[in-house]
Amino acid sequence: GGGPQFQAFYRGIIQRAQGNVLSMRGKPGQAETSYAASVASLDPLVEAGLKDPNGRPVPVQTTRDYALSDRAINMLRLDRPIEAEIMARQALTSRLSEQGTYSAETANTLQRLGMIIAEEGRTDDAVLIAKAVLEIMDKIGASGASMVGAQAQATLARAFMVKGKWKEAQAGFAAVQARFADDKELWNRRFGADPDVALTAIKSGNVPEGRALAERAVARATQRLGPRHYGTAEALGIQAMGASAAGEPKAAMELFARAVPTLLQRSRQSQDESTGRAMRDLRRQAILQAYIDTLMTISGTPLEQETKLNAADEAFRVADIVRGQAVQAREEDQHAIGGDEAGLVVGTEREGIR
Repeated sequence: GGGPQFQAFYRGIIQRAQGNVLSMRGKPGQAETSYAASVASLDPLVEAGLKDPNGRPVPVQTTRDYALSDRAINMLRLDRPIEAEIMARQALTSRLSEQGTYSAETANTLQRLGMIIAEEGRTDDAVLIAKAVLEIMDKIGASGASMVGAQAQATLARAFMVKGKWKEAQAGFAAVQARFADDKELWNRRFGADPDVALTAIKSGNVPEGRALAERAVARATQRLGPRHYGTAEALGIQAMGASAAGEPKAAMELFARAVPTLLQRSRQSQDESTGRAMRDLRRQAILQAYIDTLMTISGTPLEQETKLNAADEAFRVADIVRGQAVQAREEDQHAIGGDEAGLVVGTEREGIR
């Protein structure tokens, strides 16, 4: 239909789609501009009662909620978790008011809130939310291959990663894969190049599978983000871990040489990932620890001379950089928590939504 309200509705849809494309391409700053514009276009229409030419209600509120939820996830990539949680809770409250608890849309919005909670380091709360999502999907009879249920299951697996329980994390991702037993193509498309799945396989001892997954992660990151992007360096680092775990230190050092310089830079580009800082830091720590371990393995061998490195000096250099960045990050987090009044809003809303 025509008219300014319908134009605003379609504009909001297009702006959200633009945000999704920019986010997928690793450009969260630009994506935020598009998401904010989408929400601004749709917000005034929620109470307008728009109907299509056949008299059916136009799903303005649903469309706005999904744009708001997308924006919340993107906020994680900008290291703005407090704003992310506020937006996710707003979207969830709206879904609950329109759809009730037992609906796929409510489950999807709740699952996204759980992702944000997990990235704030509140692993136990994230697990409770993930289990609630799975309960909703079970009660509404959703397919086992439902992406919402799979993402909730993946949240449980990542909770084990955070706790260093790699065997349990591996079992969690295996449960996700089992959901796609009849659709392996979908599994490969959504999880087959996931760096967390690759890292978990390597850390739990399933090195051949981890190496294959890491290789796919490198290929996808290179295609989507380019060869010099942080996300590509991260995938290369996991691939290097796999080579080292397989007893191939030369191949590992070649891959580490391509990955480590970028991983040691605390740049805004490192925010352009599909997950927030908590999982990004976990992957980075695992990669750099594997690099230091590999350096110690080649110390005093001909390979050390071939790499033109003093293995011990390089290990201390990396450790010092990581230590200094960790201190800086803690200071930044303390400053953000102390100076952001939004935290008080989130704290109040948490108690109301439990």
